[in-house]
Amino acid sequence: MDGPRLLFLPFLACLVLGVGCASQKGMQVAQNPSGQQIAKSEKDLPKRKPQAGTCVALGNLQLHAAQEPDKMPVQKEQMLDMARKYYQQAIRTDAKCAEAYLGLAKTYEILGDCDRCLDTFKKGLKALPQNPVLFYELAMTQARQKDWASALPNLERAVALDPENRSYQTTLAYGLARVGRYDESYAHFKKLVGEVQAHYKLARMLEHVQNNEASKHHLQLALQIDPQFNPARQLLEELESSSTGLIKPVAAVGFQSLDEVAPLNK
Repeated sequence: MDGPRLLFLPFLACLVLGVGCASQKGMQVAQNPSGQQIAKSEKDLPKRKPQAGTCVALGNLQLHAAQEPDKMPVQKEQMLDMARKYYQQAIRTDAKCAEAYLGLAKTYEILGDCDRCLDTFKKGLKALPQNPVLFYELAMTQARQKDWASALPNLERAVALDPENRSYQTTLAYGLARVGRYDESYAHFKKLVGEVQAHYKLARMLEHVQNNEASKHHLQLALQIDPQFNPARQLLEELESSSTGLIKPVAAVGFQSLDEVAPLNK
Protein backbone atom coordinates (compact mmCIF):
# COMPACT_ATOMS: atom_id res chain seq x y z
CA MET A 1 0.00 0.00 0.00
CA ASP A 2 2.88 2.37 0.80
CA GLY A 3 4.41 1.76 -2.61
CA PRO A 4 1.51 3.13 -4.64
CA ARG A 5 1.19 6.08 -2.23
CA LEU A 6 4.83 6.99 -2.70
CA LEU A 7 4.42 6.84 -6.46
CA PHE A 8 1.38 9.13 -6.24
CA LEU A 9 3.15 11.91 -4.27
CA PRO A 10 5.34 13.25 -7.12
CA PHE A 11 2.27 13.38 -9.35
CA LEU A 12 0.35 15.27 -6.66
CA ALA A 13 3.20 17.74 -6.19
CA CYS A 14 3.33 18.45 -9.92
CA LEU A 15 -0.42 18.96 -9.97
CA VAL A 16 -0.24 21.46 -7.10
CA LEU A 17 2.61 23.31 -8.74
CA GLY A 18 0.72 23.42 -12.00
CA VAL A 19 -2.34 24.90 -10.34
CA GLY A 20 -0.14 27.45 -8.62
CA CYS A 21 1.46 28.47 -11.93
CA ALA A 22 -1.96 28.69 -13.55
CA SER A 23 -3.19 30.92 -10.77
CA GLN A 24 -0.32 33.31 -11.48
CA LYS A 25 -1.28 33.62 -15.15
CA GLY A 26 -2.44 37.13 -15.94
CA MET A 27 -0.60 38.48 -12.90
CA GLN A 28 2.42 40.77 -12.81
CA VAL A 29 4.83 41.25 -9.95
CA ALA A 30 5.53 44.76 -8.79
CA GLN A 31 7.28 46.27 -5.81
CA ASN A 32 5.73 48.63 -3.31
CA PRO A 33 7.80 51.48 -1.81
CA SER A 34 9.05 49.19 0.98
CA GLY A 35 10.50 46.82 -1.59
CA GLN A 36 8.00 44.06 -0.87
CA GLN A 37 6.72 42.28 -3.97
CA ILE A 38 3.01 42.40 -4.67
CA ALA A 39 1.00 40.72 -7.40
CA LYS A 40 -1.06 42.85 -9.76
CA SER A 41 -3.53 41.71 -12.40
CA GLU A 42 -2.90 42.87 -15.98
CA LYS A 43 -6.44 44.20 -16.27
CA ASP A 44 -5.75 46.48 -13.28
CA LEU A 45 -2.69 48.04 -14.93
CA PRO A 46 -3.17 51.40 -16.72
CA LYS A 47 -3.54 51.00 -20.48
CA ARG A 48 -0.66 52.41 -22.48
CA LYS A 49 -1.64 55.02 -25.05
CA PRO A 50 -0.16 54.51 -28.54
CA GLN A 51 2.63 56.91 -29.39
CA ALA A 52 1.83 59.51 -32.06
CA GLY A 53 4.87 58.48 -34.07
CA THR A 54 3.71 54.87 -34.10
CA CYS A 55 0.27 55.88 -35.34
CA VAL A 56 1.81 58.03 -38.08
CA ALA A 57 4.05 55.16 -39.19
CA LEU A 58 1.07 52.82 -39.40
CA GLY A 59 -0.91 55.45 -41.27
CA ASN A 60 1.93 55.92 -43.74
CA LEU A 61 2.04 52.19 -44.41
CA GLN A 62 -1.66 52.14 -45.21
CA LEU A 63 -1.46 55.31 -47.31
CA HIS A 64 1.44 54.05 -49.41
CA ALA A 65 -0.10 50.62 -49.86
CA ALA A 66 -3.37 52.19 -50.99
CA GLN A 67 -1.55 53.95 -53.83
CA GLU A 68 0.00 50.79 -55.28
CA PRO A 69 -1.31 50.23 -58.82
CA ASP A 70 -2.44 46.66 -58.20
CA LYS A 71 -4.93 47.61 -55.48
CA MET A 72 -8.61 47.08 -56.17
CA PRO A 73 -10.89 50.09 -55.48
CA VAL A 74 -12.42 48.41 -52.43
CA GLN A 75 -8.98 47.60 -51.01
CA LYS A 76 -7.78 51.14 -51.68
CA GLU A 77 -10.77 52.65 -49.91
CA GLN A 78 -10.31 50.37 -46.89
CA MET A 79 -6.62 51.21 -46.62
CA LEU A 80 -7.26 54.94 -46.92
CA ASP A 81 -9.87 54.69 -44.20
CA MET A 82 -7.41 52.89 -41.93
CA ALA A 83 -4.78 55.54 -42.69
CA ARG A 84 -7.27 58.25 -41.78
CA LYS A 85 -8.00 56.62 -38.42
CA TYR A 86 -4.31 56.20 -37.60
CA TYR A 87 -3.55 59.85 -38.37
CA GLN A 88 -6.54 61.04 -36.37
CA GLN A 89 -5.39 58.89 -33.42
CA ALA A 90 -1.93 60.46 -33.70
CA ILE A 91 -3.46 63.95 -33.55
CA ARG A 92 -5.56 63.03 -30.52
CA THR A 93 -2.40 61.76 -28.86
CA ASP A 94 -0.26 64.75 -29.86
CA ALA A 95 -2.05 67.82 -31.20
CA LYS A 96 1.29 69.18 -32.46
CA CYS A 97 2.29 66.19 -34.58
CA ALA A 98 2.93 67.83 -37.97
CA GLU A 99 3.41 64.49 -39.74
CA ALA A 100 -0.09 63.42 -38.71
CA TYR A 101 -1.68 66.54 -40.19
CA LEU A 102 0.30 66.08 -43.41
CA GLY A 103 -0.69 62.43 -43.71
CA LEU A 104 -4.34 63.12 -42.96
CA ALA A 105 -4.49 65.99 -45.46
CA LYS A 106 -2.90 63.79 -48.13
CA THR A 107 -5.41 61.04 -47.40
CA TYR A 108 -8.33 63.43 -47.85
CA GLU A 109 -6.79 64.78 -51.05
CA ILE A 110 -6.54 61.28 -52.53
CA LEU A 111 -10.14 60.65 -51.50
CA GLY A 112 -11.13 63.84 -53.32
CA ASP A 113 -12.39 65.50 -50.15
CA CYS A 114 -10.89 68.95 -50.74
CA ASP A 115 -12.77 70.66 -47.93
CA ARG A 116 -11.53 68.26 -45.25
CA CYS A 117 -8.04 68.36 -46.76
CA LEU A 118 -7.81 72.15 -46.48
CA ASP A 119 -9.46 72.09 -43.06
CA THR A 120 -6.79 69.65 -41.85
CA PHE A 121 -4.05 72.05 -42.95
CA LYS A 122 -5.90 74.90 -41.22
CA LYS A 123 -6.02 72.96 -37.95
CA GLY A 124 -2.39 71.93 -38.30
CA LEU A 125 -1.25 75.51 -38.82
CA LYS A 126 -3.33 76.65 -35.86
CA ALA A 127 -1.42 74.18 -33.70
CA LEU A 128 1.91 74.78 -35.45
CA PRO A 129 1.90 78.34 -36.87
CA GLN A 130 5.67 78.35 -37.44
CA ASN A 131 5.92 75.07 -39.37
CA PRO A 132 7.22 75.74 -42.92
CA VAL A 133 6.44 72.23 -44.17
CA LEU A 134 2.72 72.66 -43.49
CA PHE A 135 2.70 75.99 -45.34
CA TYR A 136 4.59 74.49 -48.27
CA GLU A 137 2.42 71.39 -48.59
CA LEU A 138 -0.74 73.48 -48.26
CA ALA A 139 0.54 75.69 -51.09
CA MET A 140 1.25 72.66 -53.25
CA THR A 141 -2.24 71.32 -52.61
CA GLN A 142 -3.78 74.68 -53.54
CA ALA A 143 -1.63 74.86 -56.66
CA ARG A 144 -2.83 71.45 -57.78
CA GLN A 145 -6.33 72.88 -57.44
CA LYS A 146 -5.21 75.87 -59.56
CA ASP A 147 -5.82 78.22 -56.64
CA TRP A 148 -2.72 80.34 -57.28
CA ALA A 149 -4.01 83.33 -55.32
CA SER A 150 -3.99 81.24 -52.14
CA ALA A 151 -0.93 79.14 -52.96
CA LEU A 152 1.61 81.93 -53.44
CA PRO A 153 1.21 83.60 -50.01
CA ASN A 154 1.67 80.20 -48.38
CA LEU A 155 4.76 79.53 -50.47
CA GLU A 156 6.15 82.91 -49.46
CA ARG A 157 5.42 82.08 -45.82
CA ALA A 158 7.25 78.76 -46.15
CA VAL A 159 10.29 80.54 -47.61
CA ALA A 160 10.20 83.17 -44.86
CA LEU A 161 10.20 80.47 -42.19
CA ASP A 162 12.93 78.41 -43.88
CA PRO A 163 14.89 80.81 -46.13
CA GLU A 164 17.70 78.34 -46.82
CA ASN A 165 15.39 75.71 -48.29
CA ARG A 166 16.21 75.80 -52.01
CA SER A 167 13.26 73.61 -52.93
CA TYR A 168 10.85 76.13 -51.41
CA GLN A 169 12.61 79.01 -53.16
CA THR A 170 12.63 77.27 -56.53
CA THR A 171 8.95 76.41 -56.30
CA LEU A 172 8.14 79.99 -55.34
CA ALA A 173 10.09 81.29 -58.34
CA TYR A 174 8.19 79.00 -60.69
CA GLY A 175 4.92 79.95 -59.03
CA LEU A 176 5.55 83.65 -59.46
CA ALA A 177 6.26 83.10 -63.14
CA ARG A 178 3.14 80.97 -63.44
CA VAL A 179 0.93 83.91 -62.41
CA GLY A 180 2.76 86.51 -64.49
CA ARG A 181 5.01 88.07 -61.84
CA TYR A 182 8.04 87.65 -64.07
CA ASP A 183 10.38 90.22 -62.55
CA GLU A 184 9.95 88.75 -59.09
CA SER A 185 10.41 85.25 -60.50
CA TYR A 186 13.63 86.23 -62.22
CA ALA A 187 14.95 87.86 -59.05
CA HIS A 188 14.38 84.66 -57.07
CA PHE A 189 15.96 82.49 -59.74
CA LYS A 190 18.95 84.83 -59.99
CA LYS A 191 19.66 84.46 -56.26
CA LEU A 192 19.50 80.68 -56.61
CA VAL A 193 21.29 79.91 -59.87
CA GLY A 194 22.75 83.09 -61.36
CA GLU A 195 21.73 85.20 -64.35
CA VAL A 196 22.05 82.70 -67.19
CA GLN A 197 20.11 79.92 -65.52
CA ALA A 198 17.58 82.44 -64.20
CA HIS A 199 16.74 83.62 -67.71
CA TYR A 200 16.59 80.03 -68.92
CA LYS A 201 14.34 78.73 -66.16
CA LEU A 202 11.99 81.67 -66.54
CA ALA A 203 11.94 81.07 -70.29
CA ARG A 204 10.93 77.47 -69.75
CA MET A 205 7.96 78.52 -67.64
CA LEU A 206 7.00 81.19 -70.16
CA GLU A 207 7.05 78.59 -72.90
CA HIS A 208 4.96 76.32 -70.72
CA VAL A 209 2.23 78.97 -70.37
CA GLN A 210 2.51 79.62 -74.13
CA ASN A 211 4.07 83.07 -73.85
CA ASN A 212 6.61 82.21 -76.51
CA GLU A 213 7.73 85.73 -77.39
CA ALA A 214 8.64 86.51 -73.78
CA SER A 215 10.31 83.12 -73.54
CA LYS A 216 12.48 83.83 -76.59
CA HIS A 217 13.41 87.22 -75.12
CA HIS A 218 14.80 85.63 -71.95
CA LEU A 219 16.59 82.93 -73.93
CA GLN A 220 18.29 85.63 -75.99
CA LEU A 221 19.32 87.43 -72.81
CA ALA A 222 20.80 84.18 -71.48
CA LEU A 223 22.78 83.68 -74.69
CA GLN A 224 24.06 87.25 -74.61
CA ILE A 225 25.64 86.48 -71.25
CA ASP A 226 26.85 83.00 -72.25
CA PRO A 227 26.76 82.24 -76.00
CA GLN A 228 27.84 78.65 -75.26
CA PHE A 229 24.83 77.84 -73.08
CA ASN A 230 23.38 75.12 -75.27
CA PRO A 231 20.10 74.45 -73.38
CA ALA A 232 19.00 78.03 -74.06
CA ARG A 233 20.05 77.82 -77.70
CA GLN A 234 18.24 74.53 -78.16
CA LEU A 235 14.99 75.85 -76.68
CA LEU A 236 15.26 79.04 -78.71
CA GLU A 237 15.62 77.01 -81.90
CA GLU A 238 12.58 74.97 -80.92
CA LEU A 239 10.46 78.06 -80.37
CA GLU A 240 11.59 79.65 -83.60
CA SER A 241 10.86 76.44 -85.49
CA SER A 242 7.38 76.22 -83.99
CA SER A 243 6.63 79.81 -85.01
CA THR A 244 7.35 78.87 -88.63
CA GLY A 245 5.15 75.79 -88.44
CA LEU A 246 7.98 73.28 -88.02
CA ILE A 247 6.81 71.66 -84.79
CA LYS A 248 9.30 69.46 -83.01
CA PRO A 249 8.48 67.02 -80.22
CA VAL A 250 8.60 68.38 -76.68
CA ALA A 251 11.61 66.19 -75.90
CA ALA A 252 13.65 68.28 -78.32
CA VAL A 253 13.80 71.17 -75.87
CA GLY A 254 15.32 68.99 -73.19
CA PHE A 255 12.35 68.56 -70.85
CA GLN A 256 12.67 65.65 -68.47
CA SER A 257 9.06 66.05 -67.37
CA LEU A 258 6.42 68.71 -67.13
CA ASP A 259 6.98 68.84 -63.39
CA GLU A 260 10.55 69.96 -64.00
CA VAL A 261 9.25 72.99 -65.84
CA ALA A 262 6.29 73.71 -63.59
CA PRO A 263 6.47 71.79 -60.31
CA LEU A 264 3.25 73.45 -59.17
CA ASN A 265 1.32 72.13 -62.12
CA LYS A 266 1.03 68.53 -60.92
